[in-house]
Amino acid sequence: MEHTGQFDPSRTDHRYRLLHAAGEAFAHAAPTAIPMQRQGTPKECADLVLFLAADESSFISGAEIAIDGGYIAAGLAGLRNRLREDFAAGRN
Repeated sequence: MEHTGQFDPSRTDHRYRLLHAAGEAFAHAAPTAIPMQRQGTPKECADLVLFLAADESSFISGAEIAIDGGYIAAGLAGLRNRLREDFAAGRN
């Protein structure tokens, strides 16, 4: 299963018009929340889907792959660090 993250709102595809309608502020703020400092492209998502459909991925089973420029990984690292700090401080 693929989990898509932030994709460039300038795309003409109807799914991206809603993001574009969120305005200029969103267009500037969204990439700053992504560790790779940019939004993804539909081609990057399609490349993963093609790889998963190819023979080269024949041993991959039951995986969830986030296509989000590191957004989830960075968030989980932040959560892990907060939990570690709370535990060290005796707050949990």
